[in-house]
Amino acid sequence: ATLLDSGQGLVLGGSSGAGVLSSAEAFDPFTGSFGPAGDLVDARQSHTATLLDSGAVLVVGGSGVTGVEDTSELFYPELGATLTVTTTANDGPGSFRTAILAANIDVDLDTITFDIPGPGPHTIAPLSALPIITRPVVIDGTTQPGFAGSPLIELDGTSAGGTSGLQISAGSSTVQGLAINGFSGNGLLIYTRGNNRILGNFLGTDTTGTVALNNQNGILIF
Repeated sequence: ATLLDSGQGLVLGGSSGAGVLSSAEAFDPFTGSFGPAGDLVDARQSHTATLLDSGAVLVVGGSGVTGVEDTSELFYPELGATLTVTTTANDGPGSFRTAILAANIDVDLDTITFDIPGPGPHTIAPLSALPIITRPVVIDGTTQPGFAGSPLIELDGTSAGGTSGLQISAGSSTVQGLAINGFSGNGLLIYTRGNNRILGNFLGTDTTGTVALNNQNGILIF
């Protein structure tokens, strides 16, 4: 099996009583169950499968239906849903809060993207604590149209009460391309499980990175 960044184990191909397989399955350690993850182009067994930085898996060699396989392919696991934030509203359809809630009930690795209409930056100002992230998820602020290196999505905690910005207990999650500020707690609170990636965020500043808008702490990990 190949360990994915989500913490899932990817099983590609193999064989059964029916012959060599082209199917792919992902094992979820949180539920202890397997789920479908797509199909290989060529059925094969006894091959190598290497996870690349892009998230693709390089599959090389092995044996197939007619004998030795001298081919390779890039396999992209079909895991999870894309949940798109389309409004700065506190809740309701298209909101960041609703996207987190949806990701928390999905057994696969979901990706939260942003496509809020109009020129950025866009400020999401929660009126209460956002849901704790309990399932692995990718939160990608760089997907907001117009992103050119500095965040276009701002989480402003001044109206959220005594809470932290994003609270992650799931592990194997990614948060990138956000400005997180104004929370009386921590900008990011990460606990219980590891293997998280925090990339290119502005913590305790505005979206330009030049105006201080403090959280109590930037990141607290325990």
